[in-house]
Amino acid sequence: MAYPDIEQLLVAFYKAETGRRAVTDLPADVEGIVPVIQVGRVPSGAGYRLDRPLVDVSVWTLKTQRSACSALAQQLVDLTTRDLIGRPLPQGVVTAASIDVAPHHVSDPNPNLCRYLATYRLAAHT
Repeated sequence: MAYPDIEQLLVAFYKAETGRRAVTDLPADVEGIVPVIQVGRVPSGAGYRLDRPLVDVSVWTLKTQRSACSALAQQLVDLTTRDLIGRPLPQGVVTAASIDVAPHHVSDPNPNLCRYLATYRLAAHT
């Protein structure tokens, strides 16, 4: 049994729900296209018929937009832990979601960018 591609599921979900650009790979010209939501699965386990991914979700804006960056990261908390659960999507269904690491500011080597990062623990199946 294949598990859903959780990165693609979240990218499509975040794009549809926020109207913002969501990606797995950060584009080279990120400064010119912010805000951007970046999704990346981190090493995590899976069980019988149920994937249990840990997923990092970053929000990127310009440094001068730190409050907007934080607000979008908080919006993603609600979307991920409330609105996503049980919703049948083309890629699969997320049956549970919790916050492993709450959204927090992360320094970036690019002094013009602001980044908020959160880690979610999900359960999903096709």
